[in-house]
Amino acid sequence: MELYRKEAQRRSKIMKDRQVKPLDNAVYWVEYVIRHNGAQHLRVAYLDLTWYQYYLLDVFAFILVVLVGVYFALKKAISYWLRRIRKKKFKII
Repeated sequence: MELYRKEAQRRSKIMKDRQVKPLDNAVYWVEYVIRHNGAQHLRVAYLDLTWYQYYLLDVFAFILVVLVGVYFALKKAISYWLRRIRKKKFKII
């Protein structure tokens, strides 16, 4: 138990080691946003995405197209090789 207490105290000390108090930090950022008219440059990029990009539908569609393409290419290749193998068997007999 002593090990956990020391680790918790160590981490607490790390978290409390700040040059600026949290209230002063909050005041700074509120003033910053006011100075820069809403600070549009700090907005998160996902706010500007279209709905299909937000839900990653474009990514899923691309992956689906690739998987379907690979499936049909493998199916075609396997059927080609199976036909060649069957032809060879009949030629031997």
